[in-house]
Amino acid sequence: VELKTLIIKEKPPRSTEFESINHDSLSKLRLQDQRLHRTLSVLYARRCVLSMLSHWPEGRAIDFDKFGGFEFVGQFLRLVEFSRVEGGMDTLRDAIADVLRAERDAVEAIESDSREVSMIQFSKSAPLSQFLLSQSLGHLIKICCSLGKGAEKAENEDDCLKSWNASLVVWVFDILIELVKEYVVKTTMQKTSADEAKILSDIESGRMGSITHTSKYATKVLLKQVVNLVFKSIAVLKGNTRLSFVQLLTTLVRLGVSYDPESCDVLKDLLNRIWQQQKRTNKFTQFFQALLELVIILDTQQKAKKNVVASKPDGKLDQKDAKDSKVSDEPPSAVAGMDIEDGEGVEGSPNVFTECKYANDLDENGIVFCIGSKGKQAYWENPGESGEVSVSFSSIDGKALADDFEVFNRDAYVTGMLTSEDDKNPMVTFDFHDRNIVPSHYSLRCSKVENAPRNWRLEASDDGEFWAALRIHVNDSSLSEDGQTFTWPIVLNPTLKGPFSMFRLVGTGQNGSGTKYQLFVSGFELYGTLIEPRSKTLTFNVYDASEKLRLSADGNKW
Repeated sequence: VELKTLIIKEKPPRSTEFESINHDSLSKLRLQDQRLHRTLSVLYARRCVLSMLSHWPEGRAIDFDKFGGFEFVGQFLRLVEFSRVEGGMDTLRDAIADVLRAERDAVEAIESDSREVSMIQFSKSAPLSQFLLSQSLGHLIKICCSLGKGAEKAENEDDCLKSWNASLVVWVFDILIELVKEYVVKTTMQKTSADEAKILSDIESGRMGSITHTSKYATKVLLKQVVNLVFKSIAVLKGNTRLSFVQLLTTLVRLGVSYDPESCDVLKDLLNRIWQQQKRTNKFTQFFQALLELVIILDTQQKAKKNVVASKPDGKLDQKDAKDSKVSDEPPSAVAGMDIEDGEGVEGSPNVFTECKYANDLDENGIVFCIGSKGKQAYWENPGESGEVSVSFSSIDGKALADDFEVFNRDAYVTGMLTSEDDKNPMVTFDFHDRNIVPSHYSLRCSKVENAPRNWRLEASDDGEFWAALRIHVNDSSLSEDGQTFTWPIVLNPTLKGPFSMFRLVGTGQNGSGTKYQLFVSGFELYGTLIEPRSKTLTFNVYDASEKLRLSADGNKW
Protein backbone atom coordinates (compact mmCIF):
# COMPACT_ATOMS: atom_id res chain seq x y z
CA VAL A 1 0.00 0.00 0.00
CA GLU A 2 1.52 3.32 -1.04
CA LEU A 3 1.11 6.30 1.25
CA LYS A 4 -0.16 8.57 -1.52
CA THR A 5 -3.25 6.36 -1.90
CA LEU A 6 -4.13 6.96 1.76
CA ILE A 7 -4.31 10.78 1.61
CA ILE A 8 -7.35 12.79 0.59
CA LYS A 9 -6.07 15.78 -1.34
CA GLU A 10 -9.29 17.75 -1.11
CA LYS A 11 -12.28 17.71 1.20
CA PRO A 12 -15.26 16.16 -0.65
CA PRO A 13 -18.29 18.47 -0.78
CA ARG A 14 -21.52 17.29 0.82
CA SER A 15 -24.99 17.91 -0.64
CA THR A 16 -28.44 17.06 0.60
CA GLU A 17 -30.35 18.23 -2.48
CA PHE A 18 -29.66 18.03 -6.21
CA GLU A 19 -30.69 20.55 -8.84
CA SER A 20 -32.71 19.42 -11.82
CA ILE A 21 -30.46 17.17 -13.85
CA ASN A 22 -29.20 18.87 -16.97
CA HIS A 23 -25.91 18.68 -18.79
CA ASP A 24 -24.02 20.89 -16.32
CA SER A 25 -25.42 19.38 -13.13
CA LEU A 26 -24.87 15.86 -14.46
CA SER A 27 -21.14 16.52 -14.82
CA LYS A 28 -21.10 17.88 -11.25
CA LEU A 29 -22.83 14.74 -10.02
CA ARG A 30 -20.28 12.56 -11.77
CA LEU A 31 -17.43 14.56 -10.25
CA GLN A 32 -18.97 14.27 -6.81
CA ASP A 33 -19.55 10.54 -7.35
CA GLN A 34 -15.86 10.10 -8.22
CA ARG A 35 -14.81 11.96 -5.10
CA LEU A 36 -17.07 9.90 -2.88
CA HIS A 37 -15.78 6.66 -4.42
CA ARG A 38 -12.23 7.82 -3.84
CA THR A 39 -13.03 8.70 -0.24
CA LEU A 40 -14.52 5.26 0.36
CA SER A 41 -11.50 3.64 -1.32
CA VAL A 42 -9.12 5.55 0.94
CA LEU A 43 -11.09 4.55 4.02
CA TYR A 44 -11.14 0.92 2.86
CA ALA A 45 -7.37 0.98 2.27
CA ARG A 46 -6.79 2.26 5.79
CA ARG A 47 -9.00 -0.40 7.27
CA CYS A 48 -7.01 -3.00 5.32
CA VAL A 49 -3.76 -1.76 6.86
CA LEU A 50 -5.30 -1.82 10.35
CA SER A 51 -6.71 -5.29 9.72
CA MET A 52 -3.29 -6.61 8.72
CA LEU A 53 -1.77 -5.18 11.90
CA SER A 54 -4.50 -6.57 14.16
CA HIS A 55 -4.23 -10.06 12.57
CA TRP A 56 -0.45 -10.20 12.44
CA PRO A 57 0.77 -13.75 13.11
CA GLU A 58 1.62 -14.41 16.73
CA GLY A 59 5.28 -15.01 17.44
CA ARG A 60 6.42 -13.00 14.43
CA ALA A 61 7.73 -9.46 14.93
CA ILE A 62 5.82 -6.75 13.10
CA ASP A 63 7.92 -5.30 10.30
CA PHE A 64 6.84 -1.76 9.48
CA ASP A 65 9.21 -1.72 6.52
CA LYS A 66 6.57 -3.75 4.69
CA PHE A 67 4.23 -0.74 5.04
CA GLY A 68 6.70 1.94 3.99
CA GLY A 69 8.94 2.37 7.02
CA PHE A 70 8.73 4.63 10.05
CA GLU A 71 7.84 7.66 7.94
CA PHE A 72 4.66 5.85 6.96
CA VAL A 73 3.97 5.03 10.61
CA GLY A 74 4.24 8.70 11.60
CA GLN A 75 1.92 9.95 8.88
CA PHE A 76 -0.52 7.04 9.16
CA LEU A 77 -0.84 7.78 12.90
CA ARG A 78 -1.84 11.36 12.14
CA LEU A 79 -4.33 10.35 9.44
CA VAL A 80 -6.06 7.68 11.52
CA GLU A 81 -6.27 10.03 14.52
CA PHE A 82 -7.64 12.85 12.35
CA SER A 83 -10.20 10.75 10.46
CA ARG A 84 -11.26 8.95 13.68
CA VAL A 85 -11.33 5.48 12.11
CA GLU A 86 -13.22 3.28 14.58
CA GLY A 87 -10.78 1.24 16.66
CA GLY A 88 -7.88 2.53 14.59
CA MET A 89 -5.81 4.08 17.37
CA ASP A 90 -6.30 1.05 19.63
CA THR A 91 -5.03 -1.25 16.88
CA LEU A 92 -2.01 0.96 16.26
CA ARG A 93 -1.31 1.17 19.98
CA ASP A 94 -1.21 -2.63 20.33
CA ALA A 95 0.99 -3.04 17.24
CA ILE A 96 3.43 -0.28 18.16
CA ALA A 97 3.56 -1.37 21.81
CA ASP A 98 4.61 -4.89 20.72
CA VAL A 99 7.51 -3.47 18.70
CA LEU A 100 8.53 -1.04 21.45
CA ARG A 101 8.42 -3.83 24.06
CA ALA A 102 10.93 -5.82 22.05
CA GLU A 103 13.11 -2.72 21.67
CA ARG A 104 12.92 -2.04 25.41
CA ASP A 105 14.10 -5.56 26.21
CA ALA A 106 16.95 -5.17 23.72
CA VAL A 107 18.08 -1.92 25.36
CA GLU A 108 17.87 -3.38 28.86
CA ALA A 109 20.00 -6.34 27.71
CA ILE A 110 22.87 -4.09 26.60
CA GLU A 111 25.89 -4.62 28.84
CA SER A 112 27.54 -1.41 30.02
CA ASP A 113 29.65 -0.22 32.93
CA SER A 114 26.99 2.27 33.99
CA ARG A 115 23.19 2.22 34.01
CA GLU A 116 23.14 4.30 30.83
CA VAL A 117 23.61 3.22 27.24
CA SER A 118 25.11 5.34 24.50
CA MET A 119 22.91 7.07 21.93
CA ILE A 120 24.43 4.92 19.18
CA GLN A 121 23.52 1.74 21.04
CA PHE A 122 20.01 3.05 21.68
CA SER A 123 19.52 3.99 18.01
CA LYS A 124 20.51 0.51 16.85
CA SER A 125 18.45 -1.33 19.45
CA ALA A 126 15.34 0.90 19.50
CA PRO A 127 14.87 2.64 16.12
CA LEU A 128 11.06 2.98 16.41
CA SER A 129 11.38 4.35 19.95
CA GLN A 130 13.86 6.95 18.73
CA PHE A 131 11.61 7.85 15.78
CA LEU A 132 8.51 8.34 17.97
CA LEU A 133 10.56 10.42 20.42
CA SER A 134 11.82 12.64 17.61
CA GLN A 135 8.25 13.02 16.32
CA SER A 136 7.00 13.98 19.80
CA LEU A 137 9.89 16.40 20.24
CA GLY A 138 8.99 17.99 16.90
CA HIS A 139 5.36 18.42 17.99
CA LEU A 140 6.43 19.98 21.31
CA ILE A 141 8.85 22.41 19.65
CA LYS A 142 6.14 23.50 17.20
CA ILE A 143 3.66 23.97 20.07
CA CYS A 144 6.10 26.19 21.97
CA CYS A 145 7.25 28.14 18.90
CA SER A 146 3.70 28.75 17.67
CA LEU A 147 2.56 29.52 21.26
CA GLY A 148 -0.16 26.90 20.97
CA LYS A 149 -1.71 28.36 17.81
CA GLY A 150 -2.30 26.72 14.45
CA ALA A 151 -3.65 23.21 15.01
CA GLU A 152 -7.03 23.87 16.60
CA LYS A 153 -8.89 23.63 13.27
CA ALA A 154 -7.08 21.45 10.74
CA GLU A 155 -9.58 21.56 7.88
CA ASN A 156 -8.25 18.68 5.80
CA GLU A 157 -5.77 15.86 5.93
CA ASP A 158 -3.02 17.82 4.23
CA ASP A 159 -3.25 20.29 7.09
CA CYS A 160 -3.15 17.53 9.70
CA LEU A 161 0.08 16.17 8.20
CA LYS A 162 1.77 19.57 8.42
CA SER A 163 0.59 20.93 11.77
CA TRP A 164 1.52 19.84 15.28
CA ASN A 165 -0.64 17.38 17.21
CA ALA A 166 -0.55 17.56 21.00
CA SER A 167 -2.81 14.52 21.41
CA LEU A 168 -0.25 12.28 19.71
CA VAL A 169 2.44 13.43 22.15
CA VAL A 170 0.29 12.25 25.07
CA TRP A 171 -0.56 9.05 23.17
CA VAL A 172 3.13 8.18 22.57
CA PHE A 173 4.21 8.93 26.14
CA ASP A 174 1.36 6.87 27.57
CA ILE A 175 2.80 3.85 25.74
CA LEU A 176 6.38 4.60 26.80
CA ILE A 177 5.38 5.09 30.45
CA GLU A 178 3.39 1.86 30.44
CA LEU A 179 6.38 -0.10 29.06
CA VAL A 180 8.78 1.42 31.60
CA LYS A 181 6.46 0.64 34.51
CA GLU A 182 5.97 -2.88 33.18
CA TYR A 183 9.73 -3.49 33.20
CA VAL A 184 10.24 -1.98 36.66
CA VAL A 185 7.45 -4.16 38.08
CA LYS A 186 8.94 -7.29 36.51
CA THR A 187 12.48 -6.67 37.77
CA THR A 188 11.31 -5.62 41.23
CA MET A 189 9.20 -8.78 41.61
CA GLN A 190 12.29 -10.83 40.78
CA LYS A 191 14.27 -9.14 43.57
CA THR A 192 11.58 -8.83 46.26
CA SER A 193 8.52 -10.66 47.49
CA ALA A 194 6.20 -7.69 46.88
CA ASP A 195 3.19 -8.31 44.67
CA GLU A 196 2.47 -6.47 41.40
CA ALA A 197 -0.29 -4.25 42.80
CA LYS A 198 1.93 -3.02 45.65
CA ILE A 199 4.83 -2.23 43.32
CA LEU A 200 2.59 -0.37 40.89
CA SER A 201 1.12 1.63 43.74
CA ASP A 202 4.62 2.59 44.93
CA ILE A 203 5.65 3.62 41.41
CA GLU A 204 2.56 5.75 40.72
CA SER A 205 2.69 7.44 44.13
CA GLY A 206 6.39 8.24 43.81
CA ARG A 207 7.40 6.17 46.84
CA MET A 208 9.81 4.09 44.77
CA GLY A 209 11.85 7.13 43.77
CA SER A 210 13.15 7.81 40.28
CA ILE A 211 12.55 4.85 37.98
CA THR A 212 15.17 6.18 35.57
CA HIS A 213 17.77 4.72 37.96
CA THR A 214 16.15 1.30 37.49
CA SER A 215 15.69 1.18 33.72
CA LYS A 216 18.20 1.92 30.95
CA TYR A 217 15.32 2.33 28.52
CA ALA A 218 13.70 4.96 30.74
CA THR A 219 16.86 7.12 30.75
CA LYS A 220 16.56 7.44 26.96
CA VAL A 221 12.81 7.80 26.42
CA LEU A 222 11.92 10.00 29.43
CA LEU A 223 14.43 12.71 28.60
CA LYS A 224 14.83 15.83 30.73
CA GLN A 225 14.78 18.10 27.66
CA VAL A 226 11.45 16.69 26.50
CA VAL A 227 9.92 17.00 29.98
CA ASN A 228 10.97 20.67 30.11
CA LEU A 229 9.09 21.25 26.85
CA VAL A 230 5.97 19.66 28.35
CA PHE A 231 6.15 22.27 31.13
CA LYS A 232 6.31 25.09 28.58
CA SER A 233 3.56 23.60 26.40
CA ILE A 234 1.09 23.66 29.30
CA ALA A 235 1.51 27.44 29.52
CA VAL A 236 0.47 28.00 25.87
CA LEU A 237 -2.06 25.24 25.17
CA LYS A 238 -5.81 25.66 25.57
CA GLY A 239 -8.81 23.39 26.15
CA ASN A 240 -8.85 19.70 27.01
CA THR A 241 -5.40 19.14 25.52
CA ARG A 242 -3.90 21.31 28.23
CA LEU A 243 -5.56 19.16 30.90
CA SER A 244 -4.17 15.97 29.35
CA PHE A 245 -0.68 17.53 29.37
CA VAL A 246 -1.00 18.34 33.09
CA GLN A 247 -2.07 14.76 33.79
CA LEU A 248 0.86 13.46 31.70
CA LEU A 249 3.34 15.70 33.52
CA THR A 250 1.94 14.66 36.90
CA THR A 251 2.60 11.03 35.99
CA LEU A 252 6.13 11.81 34.79
CA VAL A 253 6.97 13.80 37.92
CA ARG A 254 5.74 11.00 40.18
CA LEU A 255 7.97 8.60 38.26
CA GLY A 256 10.93 10.76 39.28
CA VAL A 257 11.95 12.11 35.87
CA SER A 258 14.48 14.93 35.67
CA TYR A 259 13.45 18.52 34.90
CA ASP A 260 14.79 22.04 35.40
CA PRO A 261 13.52 23.53 38.69
CA GLU A 262 12.92 26.86 36.87
CA SER A 263 10.22 25.12 34.82
CA CYS A 264 8.04 25.03 37.95
CA ASP A 265 7.83 28.83 37.86
CA VAL A 266 5.84 28.65 34.61
CA LEU A 267 3.14 26.54 36.25
CA LYS A 268 3.03 28.60 39.46
CA ASP A 269 2.57 31.71 37.36
CA LEU A 270 -0.25 30.04 35.40
CA LEU A 271 -1.90 28.82 38.60
CA ASN A 272 -1.86 32.33 40.06
CA ARG A 273 -3.54 33.76 36.97
CA ILE A 274 -6.26 31.11 36.86
CA TRP A 275 -6.89 31.59 40.58
CA GLN A 276 -7.40 35.32 40.05
CA GLN A 277 -9.87 34.63 37.22
CA GLN A 278 -11.92 31.88 38.83
CA LYS A 279 -12.07 33.10 42.43
CA ARG A 280 -14.49 35.81 41.30
CA THR A 281 -17.22 33.18 40.85
CA ASN A 282 -15.80 30.74 43.39
CA LYS A 283 -16.04 28.02 40.72
CA PHE A 284 -12.82 26.18 39.92
CA THR A 285 -12.42 24.02 36.83
CA GLN A 286 -11.06 20.51 36.63
CA PHE A 287 -7.92 21.89 35.00
CA PHE A 288 -7.33 24.16 38.01
CA GLN A 289 -7.58 21.21 40.39
CA ALA A 290 -5.19 19.10 38.29
CA LEU A 291 -2.71 21.98 38.02
CA LEU A 292 -2.99 22.66 41.76
CA GLU A 293 -2.19 19.02 42.54
CA LEU A 294 0.81 19.09 40.19
CA VAL A 295 2.22 22.30 41.70
CA ILE A 296 1.94 20.87 45.22
CA ILE A 297 3.82 17.72 44.11
CA LEU A 298 6.55 19.82 42.47
CA ASP A 299 6.84 22.06 45.52
CA THR A 300 7.12 19.03 47.80
CA GLN A 301 9.87 17.55 45.62
CA GLN A 302 11.85 20.79 45.59
CA LYS A 303 11.68 21.07 49.39
CA ALA A 304 12.78 17.45 49.73
CA LYS A 305 15.82 18.08 47.52
CA LYS A 306 16.74 21.16 49.56
CA ASN A 307 16.58 19.01 52.70
CA VAL A 308 18.92 16.50 51.04
CA VAL A 309 21.41 19.30 50.39
CA ALA A 310 21.10 20.57 53.97
CA SER A 311 21.74 17.08 55.34
CA LYS A 312 25.04 16.70 53.45
CA PRO A 313 28.16 17.40 55.56
CA ASP A 314 29.61 19.70 52.91
CA GLY A 315 26.25 21.20 51.96
CA LYS A 316 26.52 19.88 48.39
CA LEU A 317 24.65 17.29 46.37
CA ASP A 318 26.48 14.16 45.37
CA GLN A 319 26.65 13.20 41.69
CA LYS A 320 23.48 11.10 41.77
CA ASP A 321 21.38 13.79 43.49
CA ALA A 322 22.82 16.61 41.44
CA LYS A 323 21.80 14.92 38.23
CA ASP A 324 18.12 15.51 38.99
CA SER A 325 18.53 18.85 40.77
CA LYS A 326 20.75 20.87 38.47
CA VAL A 327 19.69 24.47 38.06
CA SER A 328 20.72 26.18 34.86
CA ASP A 329 23.32 28.91 35.36
CA GLU A 330 22.51 30.55 32.05
CA PRO A 331 20.65 33.86 32.30
CA PRO A 332 17.36 34.26 30.40
CA SER A 333 17.85 35.32 26.81
CA ALA A 334 17.15 38.95 25.96
CA VAL A 335 14.37 39.92 23.54
CA ALA A 336 13.93 43.00 21.39
CA GLY A 337 13.36 46.12 23.49
CA MET A 338 13.83 44.23 26.74
CA ASP A 339 17.22 43.56 28.33
CA ILE A 340 17.03 40.81 30.95
CA GLU A 341 19.66 40.06 33.56
CA ASP A 342 19.87 38.36 36.92
CA GLY A 343 20.54 40.27 40.11
CA GLU A 344 20.24 40.17 43.84
CA GLY A 345 17.15 41.79 45.29
CA VAL A 346 16.10 42.95 48.72
CA GLU A 347 17.40 40.81 51.59
CA GLY A 348 19.45 38.76 49.15
CA SER A 349 16.48 37.13 47.40
CA PRO A 350 17.30 36.60 43.70
CA ASN A 351 15.40 38.76 41.21
CA VAL A 352 15.24 39.19 37.45
CA PHE A 353 15.72 42.73 36.13
CA THR A 354 14.14 43.63 32.77
CA GLU A 355 14.87 46.96 31.11
CA CYS A 356 11.72 48.03 29.23
CA LYS A 357 12.97 50.91 27.11
CA TYR A 358 10.58 53.48 25.67
CA ALA A 359 10.55 53.77 21.87
CA ASN A 360 6.94 54.65 20.90
CA ASP A 361 3.68 55.30 22.71
CA LEU A 362 2.04 52.09 23.99
CA ASP A 363 4.44 49.92 22.00
CA GLU A 364 5.44 46.34 22.81
CA ASN A 365 8.45 47.39 24.89
CA GLY A 366 6.41 48.53 27.90
CA ILE A 367 6.24 46.92 31.33
CA VAL A 368 2.52 46.08 31.14
CA PHE A 369 3.07 44.40 27.77
CA CYS A 370 6.11 42.56 29.16
CA ILE A 371 3.99 41.12 31.99
CA GLY A 372 1.09 40.20 29.72
CA SER A 373 3.34 38.51 27.13
CA LYS A 374 5.70 36.81 29.62
CA GLY A 375 8.62 38.86 28.31
CA LYS A 376 7.47 38.43 24.68
CA GLN A 377 7.55 34.65 25.10
CA ALA A 378 3.76 34.17 24.76
CA TYR A 379 0.74 35.75 23.11
CA TRP A 380 -0.27 38.88 24.99
CA GLU A 381 -2.97 38.38 27.63
CA ASN A 382 -4.44 41.34 29.50
CA PRO A 383 -2.66 41.24 32.90
CA GLY A 384 -5.61 43.05 34.48
CA GLU A 385 -7.97 40.29 33.43
CA SER A 386 -5.58 37.55 34.57
CA GLY A 387 -5.09 39.26 37.94
CA GLU A 388 -1.34 39.83 37.61
CA VAL A 389 -1.97 43.57 37.85
CA SER A 390 -4.96 44.88 39.81
CA VAL A 391 -6.84 47.97 38.61
CA SER A 392 -9.22 49.94 40.82
CA PHE A 393 -11.20 53.17 40.22
CA SER A 394 -12.30 55.41 43.07
CA SER A 395 -15.70 55.52 41.31
CA ILE A 396 -17.17 54.39 38.01
CA ASP A 397 -19.59 56.29 35.81
CA GLY A 398 -22.92 54.50 35.49
CA LYS A 399 -22.70 54.63 31.70
CA ALA A 400 -19.40 52.74 31.60
CA LEU A 401 -19.76 49.46 29.71
CA ALA A 402 -16.16 48.22 29.88
CA ASP A 403 -14.35 46.34 32.64
CA ASP A 404 -11.74 48.17 34.69
CA PHE A 405 -8.90 46.12 33.19
CA GLU A 406 -9.75 47.49 29.72
CA VAL A 407 -7.30 50.32 30.50
CA PHE A 408 -4.58 47.84 29.46
CA ASN A 409 -6.26 46.94 26.16
CA ARG A 410 -3.88 47.07 23.18
CA ASP A 411 -6.55 47.96 20.59
CA ALA A 412 -6.37 51.41 19.02
CA TYR A 413 -9.97 52.28 19.91
CA VAL A 414 -11.37 51.07 23.20
CA THR A 415 -14.15 52.37 25.39
CA GLY A 416 -11.95 53.01 28.43
CA MET A 417 -13.13 53.74 31.96
CA LEU A 418 -14.59 56.95 33.35
CA THR A 419 -15.05 57.98 36.98
CA SER A 420 -18.42 59.34 38.11
CA GLU A 421 -19.36 63.02 37.85
CA ASP A 422 -19.86 63.29 41.61
CA ASP A 423 -16.29 62.21 42.33
CA LYS A 424 -14.25 65.44 42.73
CA ASN A 425 -11.07 63.57 43.70
CA PRO A 426 -10.97 60.74 41.18
CA MET A 427 -8.21 58.11 41.30
CA VAL A 428 -7.16 55.11 39.26
CA THR A 429 -4.78 52.72 41.07
CA PHE A 430 -2.55 50.03 39.53
CA ASP A 431 -1.15 47.36 41.86
CA PHE A 432 1.68 45.19 40.44
CA HIS A 433 1.76 42.96 43.57
CA ASP A 434 5.12 41.15 43.93
CA ARG A 435 6.67 43.02 40.99
CA ASN A 436 8.57 46.28 41.54
CA ILE A 437 9.25 49.03 39.03
CA VAL A 438 11.73 51.87 38.66
CA PRO A 439 9.86 54.02 36.11
CA SER A 440 11.39 56.18 33.37
CA HIS A 441 8.30 57.04 31.24
CA TYR A 442 4.57 56.50 31.23
CA SER A 443 1.94 56.63 28.48
CA LEU A 444 -1.78 57.44 28.45
CA ARG A 445 -4.49 57.15 25.81
CA CYS A 446 -7.89 58.83 25.82
CA SER A 447 -10.53 57.82 23.27
CA LYS A 448 -12.70 60.94 23.78
CA VAL A 449 -11.02 64.32 23.80
CA GLU A 450 -13.89 65.98 25.71
CA ASN A 451 -13.05 63.73 28.69
CA ALA A 452 -9.26 63.85 28.29
CA PRO A 453 -7.34 64.61 31.51
CA ARG A 454 -5.95 68.12 31.84
CA ASN A 455 -5.07 68.38 35.52
CA TRP A 456 -3.71 65.34 37.32
CA ARG A 457 -0.63 63.81 38.89
CA LEU A 458 1.07 60.44 38.75
CA GLU A 459 1.94 58.95 42.15
CA ALA A 460 3.79 55.81 43.23
CA SER A 461 4.12 53.76 46.41
CA ASP A 462 5.75 50.59 47.66
CA ASP A 463 3.32 49.94 50.51
CA GLY A 464 0.03 51.67 49.63
CA GLU A 465 0.42 54.04 52.58
CA PHE A 466 2.98 56.65 51.55
CA TRP A 467 2.59 58.01 48.00
CA ALA A 468 5.24 60.00 46.16
CA ALA A 469 4.30 62.40 43.34
CA LEU A 470 6.30 61.44 40.24
CA ARG A 471 4.85 64.00 37.82
CA ILE A 472 2.32 66.84 38.18
CA HIS A 473 0.25 68.05 35.22
CA VAL A 474 -1.46 71.46 35.20
CA ASN A 475 -3.59 72.43 32.17
CA ASP A 476 -1.76 69.78 30.13
CA SER A 477 -3.40 69.54 26.68
CA SER A 478 -1.09 66.84 25.28
CA LEU A 479 -4.12 64.59 24.66
CA SER A 480 -5.97 66.80 22.18
CA GLU A 481 -7.55 64.31 19.73
CA ASP A 482 -9.82 61.29 19.99
CA GLY A 483 -7.80 58.10 20.49
CA GLN A 484 -4.53 60.01 20.86
CA THR A 485 -1.63 58.68 22.94
CA PHE A 486 1.15 60.57 24.67
CA THR A 487 4.20 59.65 26.71
CA TRP A 488 5.84 61.72 29.44
CA PRO A 489 9.32 61.17 30.96
CA ILE A 490 9.58 60.62 34.70
CA VAL A 491 12.45 62.26 36.59
CA LEU A 492 12.82 60.56 39.97
CA ASN A 493 13.69 62.48 43.10
CA PRO A 494 17.12 61.30 44.38
CA THR A 495 15.50 60.55 47.75
CA LEU A 496 12.60 58.65 46.16
CA LYS A 497 14.17 56.42 43.54
CA GLY A 498 11.88 53.48 44.19
CA PRO A 499 11.33 50.77 43.25
CA PHE A 500 7.53 50.97 43.47
CA SER A 501 4.86 48.28 43.25
CA MET A 502 1.81 50.59 43.07
CA PHE A 503 0.97 53.56 40.85
CA ARG A 504 -2.06 55.82 40.66
CA LEU A 505 -3.46 58.68 38.61
CA VAL A 506 -5.06 61.36 40.78
CA GLY A 507 -7.37 63.97 39.20
CA THR A 508 -6.68 67.49 40.51
CA GLY A 509 -8.97 69.62 38.38
CA GLN A 510 -11.32 69.85 35.41
CA ASN A 511 -10.86 67.63 32.35
CA GLY A 512 -11.13 68.48 28.64
CA SER A 513 -14.80 69.35 28.98
CA GLY A 514 -13.92 72.41 31.03
CA THR A 515 -16.69 71.69 33.54
CA LYS A 516 -16.29 68.10 34.76
CA TYR A 517 -13.75 66.52 37.08
CA GLN A 518 -14.07 62.99 35.71
CA LEU A 519 -10.89 61.01 35.06
CA PHE A 520 -10.99 59.09 31.78
CA VAL A 521 -8.38 56.45 30.87
CA SER A 522 -8.46 54.12 27.86
CA GLY A 523 -4.79 53.15 27.80
CA PHE A 524 -1.92 53.01 30.32
CA GLU A 525 1.67 51.85 30.03
CA LEU A 526 4.87 52.18 32.05
CA TYR A 527 8.50 52.03 30.97
CA GLY A 528 11.65 51.56 32.99
CA THR A 529 13.12 48.68 35.00
CA LEU A 530 10.85 45.77 35.90
CA ILE A 531 12.02 43.75 38.92
CA GLU A 532 10.46 40.30 39.29
CA PRO A 533 11.18 37.54 41.82
CA ARG A 534 13.14 34.77 40.11
CA SER A 535 11.26 32.08 42.03
CA LYS A 536 7.52 32.36 41.63
CA THR A 537 5.42 31.99 44.76
CA LEU A 538 1.72 31.26 44.99
CA THR A 539 -0.35 34.29 45.92
CA PHE A 540 -2.93 32.22 47.80
CA ASN A 541 -3.02 29.37 50.28
CA VAL A 542 -3.48 26.21 48.23
CA TYR A 543 -5.03 24.33 51.12
CA ASP A 544 -7.62 27.05 51.76
CA ALA A 545 -8.38 27.04 48.04
CA SER A 546 -8.87 23.29 47.90
CA GLU A 547 -11.69 23.47 50.42
CA LYS A 548 -13.64 25.75 48.09
CA LEU A 549 -13.16 23.76 44.91
CA ARG A 550 -16.24 23.21 42.77
CA LEU A 551 -15.33 20.99 39.85
CA SER A 552 -16.78 20.82 36.37
CA ALA A 553 -15.91 18.78 33.31
CA ASP A 554 -17.78 21.01 30.88
CA GLY A 555 -18.28 24.34 32.66
CA ASN A 556 -22.02 23.76 33.06
CA LYS A 557 -22.47 21.13 35.75
CA TRP A 558 -20.53 21.81 38.95
